[in-house]
Amino acid sequence: MDDPSKLRLTQHIPHLQQPKHQYIKYRSIDHLSDMLLLRNPNQMSDILYYEILDIPLPELQGLITLRVAFHQATPNEVLFHIIRLPKGSTYSDLIDDLKSKVQLSRSDAELRLFQVNNNKIWKVYLPTEKIDAVHDPNVPLHVEEIPEVEKSAGPRDRLVHVVHFFKDNQHIQYYGVPFFFLIREGEALSDIKVRIQKKFEVPDEQFLKWKFAYVAYNRPDYLQDSDIVLSRFQVEYILFFWMFDRKYAFIQTFLAGISFSRKTFMDHGNNP
Repeated sequence: MDDPSKLRLTQHIPHLQQPKHQYIKYRSIDHLSDMLLLRNPNQMSDILYYEILDIPLPELQGLITLRVAFHQATPNEVLFHIIRLPKGSTYSDLIDDLKSKVQLSRSDAELRLFQVNNNKIWKVYLPTEKIDAVHDPNVPLHVEEIPEVEKSAGPRDRLVHVVHFFKDNQHIQYYGVPFFFLIREGEALSDIKVRIQKKFEVPDEQFLKWKFAYVAYNRPDYLQDSDIVLSRFQVEYILFFWMFDRKYAFIQTFLAGISFSRKTFMDHGNNP
């Protein structure tokens, strides 16, 4: 190879038969024998992993490498990007870089950055926060356009966290990609269902099989189309929506977090 500094080495874990999570930093271990040495001083591995980088390792170590999941506004799909930024960069720098790589629905679109943990929205990041101080580089960072409908939210509307799950032997199991959903003051379930169906582009025949319920402490309270959904969001603990699809005999579920207005959410970016 033309430049040995583009070679990155990673040690082996014998009992797992896989490479270590952390690679060997540039010039941190001088001798090959030390790279092959296991925790037990009397044992050595005969496996060492290598990869050829596109830039020298010393230069790469001065950068933050992020795996970004960009949620396109239309169509409703997720595209992944690898972005490198200098250490000390902020999420505002990430937004500027990402905008040059993705197709936005509007040139003035605002982006929201959030972290997902166990298929739930865990943290919302502010543009002024430094990336290396708060983000785990091994966890994909999710980015999406803020819908125009949220910008016209009233003071008593609520932006909630939404998560899919199913029940397995009475235990809730989360899956899929969570998202944000705005519920209007006085909005009935029938109106919310129309917007949910449009968002996921679910065919009418399939969507008719979906049932919705409010769940507190793992007890479902099924909703009727005429129910005013925000009337259930009067207490500050985790709440749920369920959607039951009998065709596939499993439950596709929404989780809604603590109720809060868009202004509070955007100003503080805290977890519910």
